[in-house]
Amino acid sequence: MPLITCPECQKQVSDKAAACPQCGAPITGVAAPVQVGGGSHARVTRTGAIWEGIGTVLVIGGGIVAFTANSPNATLAGVGAIGVGFVVFIIGRFL
Repeated sequence: MPLITCPECQKQVSDKAAACPQCGAPITGVAAPVQVGGGSHARVTRTGAIWEGIGTVLVIGGGIVAFTANSPNATLAGVGAIGVGFVVFIIGRFL
């Protein structure tokens, strides 16, 4: 950490200091702190969220069909929709 001379009080100051600790004078040549992100909020969306939504709808819809069906074929279709929905949801988690 190199030391520089304060232009006001002539004391030795770190070259990384923004101001002199003795007199408070600003040290020239020191870069101002950079604000990360620029203060704006960026919205981040995942592609997998769409797949998770589709899988959730399939699981719920399949459950409704499976539990309210009057025929074995409709029950089987509902259980199949639950299985497919679960797989689609898991795929969405990894995207």
